[in-house]
Amino acid sequence: MPGRDRTPSVEAASDNLDSTRNGLGRECPEGHGHPEGRERVAEIQRARMLAAMVEEVSGRGTANVTVAHVVARSGVSRRTFYEQFADREECFLGAFDEVLARLEAVVVPAYEEGCTQRASWRAGVRAGLVALLGFLECDPACASAPDARAAMSLRCNAVAC
Repeated sequence: MPGRDRTPSVEAASDNLDSTRNGLGRECPEGHGHPEGRERVAEIQRARMLAAMVEEVSGRGTANVTVAHVVARSGVSRRTFYEQFADREECFLGAFDEVLARLEAVVVPAYEEGCTQRASWRAGVRAGLVALLGFLECDPACASAPDARAAMSLRCNAVAC
């Protein structure tokens, strides 16, 4: 139509962009469109899926959690789930490992400090147990997982304990 500005083609618009500016000539947010930003987003999505798995297992039990439950709770797509994990079991084991790592980071230092302060392994065990109970009180989803023994068995089978 005469007198009306035409919208530039996608090709013409993309020719005017570089890696640090958006289509409006403003700086892009840090990481936007850059490999480091994509990696960070993937890390965040993975953490959300692992946390969702812990919550779902806590509420439903290991055998009753599906990929659909995890993606719904974490707010990611099924495609994103399968970009991170081969299947539900791999996600479950990843969540299990994450919880064990967090527990270790709390319990082991408490045990070591208890042993050092009182020069007694009993004091270390006591301090470790207090730290464990504190952790479980702060993270009830980890404490209420009904299938903890089954989870440990599954983990041991996966890594050939």
